[in-house]
Amino acid sequence: MVRTKYIIGSATKLDIIKAKTELERDSAMLPPLKQRLSIAKHALAILVGKAPANWLTPNFDINKLTLPKELPLSLPSELVHNRPDILAAEANLQGASAAIGIATANMYPNIVINAQLLQESLTPGALFNSASTAWAVAAGLTAPIFSGGTLCAEKRKTELAYDAALAQYQQTVLIAFEQVADALAALSNDSEAVTLQRETVHLADTALKLAYKSYEIGAIGLIQIQDSQRTLARAELELIRARRQQFLDTAQLFVALGGSPIAVN
Repeated sequence: MVRTKYIIGSATKLDIIKAKTELERDSAMLPPLKQRLSIAKHALAILVGKAPANWLTPNFDINKLTLPKELPLSLPSELVHNRPDILAAEANLQGASAAIGIATANMYPNIVINAQLLQESLTPGALFNSASTAWAVAAGLTAPIFSGGTLCAEKRKTELAYDAALAQYQQTVLIAFEQVADALAALSNDSEAVTLQRETVHLADTALKLAYKSYEIGAIGLIQIQDSQRTLARAELELIRARRQQFLDTAQLFVALGGSPIAVN
């Protein structure tokens, strides 16, 4: 149309260059979108256990995809407790705690005290003879056990392992809370972005309808209508991107919760 206007003298070469620029800019948007569509289809094929070349991906209509009517802005911390990484860190902490108990129990002397030993030690002649008392015998038997502080070192080792497990557990919980908080904040921002983008689409659609009316009365030409159509198409594309991000962040929230269900009132 610009070229036709140029031929009849109502447009300049600059108008033709501008029109070409718009066309190239619009055309340049297609390859990246096609690439992302191809990647998404291949990912879906792998998800269902099929080779991408042997599975026909069904078409999806984004307007038919739905989310919960109301996503929560806060969640009880108990939901995060079911995350696999937290459960694993918790089990590791419990194991480290049990190891301290075992190491402490191992320090108790492992001897057999019988009646004969006590009777021999409690005779009048040997009662105050430290070499023959039960305690002296016990001390003699257990001395090699404590030699070099081996058991004390083992106990200290388990205590340090517990401290490390506790620090790991605390770090895991903090990271989990951070991820959930980030997902909730993202959902709040996504909701606002989708609302604003819907309004942008509505305004662009209204502008296009007004452009049609102006064209009918001869106030504008087809090029102005095309500009309005392009504006509407771009607004719709941005709305799709905003909704896509909302779906991704919703899925990320479920991942951050370890797959825990969200109860929405």
